[in-house]
Amino acid sequence: MKIVHISNNDIGGAGIAAVRLHLALLERGIESYLLTSQKHTQRIPRHFQVDPTGYFLKKTAIKLGLMKDKIKEHALKHLANRPEGFEHFSFPFSETDLANHPLVRQAELVHLHWVSDDFLDFNSFFRKINKPVVWTLHDMNPFTGGCHHSDDCKGYIGNCSHCPQLKNTIDENYAAEMLKLKIDSLSLKKDSMQIIAPSLWLMKCSVNSKLFNGIDHHSIPNLADTKSFYPKDKDACRKKLNLPLDKKIILFIAKDSDNPRKGIHYLEDAVRQLNQDYLVCSVGKTELSFPGGINFNYIESSSTLNEIYNAADVFVLPSLAENLPNTIIEALLCGVPVAAFNIGGIPELINDKNGRLADYKSAKSLAESIKTILSNSDYFRKDEIAAEAKLRFDADVIVKSHLQIYESN
Repeated sequence: MKIVHISNNDIGGAGIAAVRLHLALLERGIESYLLTSQKHTQRIPRHFQVDPTGYFLKKTAIKLGLMKDKIKEHALKHLANRPEGFEHFSFPFSETDLANHPLVRQAELVHLHWVSDDFLDFNSFFRKINKPVVWTLHDMNPFTGGCHHSDDCKGYIGNCSHCPQLKNTIDENYAAEMLKLKIDSLSLKKDSMQIIAPSLWLMKCSVNSKLFNGIDHHSIPNLADTKSFYPKDKDACRKKLNLPLDKKIILFIAKDSDNPRKGIHYLEDAVRQLNQDYLVCSVGKTELSFPGGINFNYIESSSTLNEIYNAADVFVLPSLAENLPNTIIEALLCGVPVAAFNIGGIPELINDKNGRLADYKSAKSLAESIKTILSNSDYFRKDEIAAEAKLRFDADVIVKSHLQIYESN
């Protein structure tokens, strides 16, 4: 079977999940291809960028003012006066004609991943595509009128009218228009589509959505890289990374902490309430306001990231909206206990033996969770945490579940 995976990117949580599944299929002799809008590495086999020359020229022309950014213009027109504090609102259209790409035309099955941000055009793609489609959800955007996390809003169950994330904009019902466009585009495709949600929480949201209601759903966790993430000696990792041996290390990872949903301010407030001698280490684009904190920036090397996880006493994810975070899974595979808010699919990952859940948006509760873990290192046993995670995220089981879905089409 010839499968093409389509993802906007090859980095970030969703991009990494798509890459891992693609590589696992290749290892098992499946003819798999990866098609992305952006390409940050040349090391992935059978990985193709949709239009590398055109992408570069377009971005350069827009930057120089020689070409208009149609998506940005559309946002300025329809989302003017949008309140601060929300993630970007994605539109269901694009100038990219994915359905006519040679890899897509030659494939027997198309597997969509995170395809927002001017990559997938709902109307043209779903009206042209004449083969089975599997779609792995990495957030709520595929079935909403535009938001990626709806917070407490259930508008996607109806028609997304009066969107709270568009309050005070030119047209508060613009999300309803976008959802209707999605519904009309998918009207003839539902019988040959299947949805995969990494968490039971997201699957429940999708099943109840007006767009995907009636489509077959499956809950399969993202593939974890059990070969790259595993327990190592803490002190040895700290020495290699030039980290102190005598301090408790709190680890935080985020591709971009500027996103308010990553909850970095809750982490800052929480650690200030600790009375222990700690060091905060971060990975990614972060600006933590801690004296003496260490930021490793973006780490591409899995072996280095594995050492960073293993150097930590606790991994903290203060996100305010999450599906089934790769970072939590990676930390658990390394045997590192986790403190995180009780939100989205996170409770499906954390139990009494591998971490603590904090009350949503409570820095005090998050501080208590961190303190409990740091003060009970003998209780949170590294090898046991790692063994449980490896068993749960075994690649063979997850790949087998995907193949069963592929072959049912």
